[in-house]
Amino acid sequence: TLVGATNEGVYYEIDPTTAHTTMLGSYPDGWLSSGDLVSIEGLGTYATIKHSGDTHDTLAHITFGASSSTIRVIGPITEGSNEYTMIFGLGYWGRALYGFSDAGQLIEINRDTGAGRLVSDTTGASQFWGAGVTTRAPVVF
Repeated sequence: TLVGATNEGVYYEIDPTTAHTTMLGSYPDGWLSSGDLVSIEGLGTYATIKHSGDTHDTLAHITFGASSSTIRVIGPITEGSNEYTMIFGLGYWGRALYGFSDAGQLIEINRDTGAGRLVSDTTGASQFWGAGVTTRAPVVF
């Protein structure tokens, strides 16, 4: 299933053949999409979101049900006083999520707390706008 989110925080299922969209839900009041979401088989869907007025992105988990979905806000994507923002790409491998920022950063994100850790700010890319990953990445518990 292909899922996308708008800047306003409404997320849709997208038919890859016709591009027809079906609304699945929206982020809680005051929360907007900050950039991306990724689904991992066996773990669910994670998204980077932003609360109006915050200077950092936040990690959230989306659970899709038969007729509705729920959002669990996990925590801010920060590392000490470093606040990560504009994470426009989100991927997953092994035990961690990986954020790819508009500033060209690669950030490891703890899937349980949202805490970030800068892996590299010299990735060779001046910015990232998306991430293509498999939904069948290995999951390590």
